[in-house]
Amino acid sequence: MGSVRGWRKLNVAVVGGGIGGISAAIALRRAGHEVTIYERLDFAGEVGASVPCAANGTRWLHEWEVDVAKGDPVVLKQLINRD
Repeated sequence: MGSVRGWRKLNVAVVGGGIGGISAAIALRRAGHEVTIYERLDFAGEVGASVPCAANGTRWLHEWEVDVAKGDPVVLKQLINRD
């Protein structure tokens, strides 16, 4: 990447390997930066977390070539909001 109009390649540390940390790391790597992710859990077993994503929000999953079907997706059939 080098220096393009004031931009330069950065060495970035991302703390946390959850969906936010991984998303940030992917975006930064695609922008040409060096990224190291720090996570205290080893994820040896299933964590039980889910990634809720609206239908129009899955575009970035496909852009990042995430195999959505491999994640055993669940289709939301009804949503109830309570205040």
